[in-house]
Amino acid sequence: MGIRFFLPYILLLIISFTSATAACECEHLSLRAEYVKATNVYCGKVLSIAKNDTDGTEDRRSLFLISDTVMVQITEVLKGTPDSLERVAADGPINCGVIFKPGETYLVFVDSNGAASRCTGTRLLTIKNTAVLKKLRHWKLKNK
Repeated sequence: MGIRFFLPYILLLIISFTSATAACECEHLSLRAEYVKATNVYCGKVLSIAKNDTDGTEDRRSLFLISDTVMVQITEVLKGTPDSLERVAADGPINCGVIFKPGETYLVFVDSNGAASRCTGTRLLTIKNTAVLKKLRHWKLKNK
């Protein structure tokens, strides 16, 4: 059993992963457009993630489509009037979902359906996003 035996399986795995990630297509919006379009915008720490289980009849690939429920402790409100503890629907990777991790802090843009994804502008809050956060704080002050 040499590399030739495993090569088809490796290629199949690569093709499957590539097609799954390629399925995510968002309208690319500016930061300002993401802010205007969002119902709520806030910084928050992920407390927990509830996996929405299936009944076992779905194809394994459909697990990428299922939304999880993410509990977020809000640390700073930048738009809207969310509760201090928010429940957010987070789509799977195929639907452009953010892969949330408990304990991490995110900049969350929630749409009118209560969902947060890469398409709404949601992202991990990092030092790289400092300029983004500064702009959002400025827009918040202008809209008071």
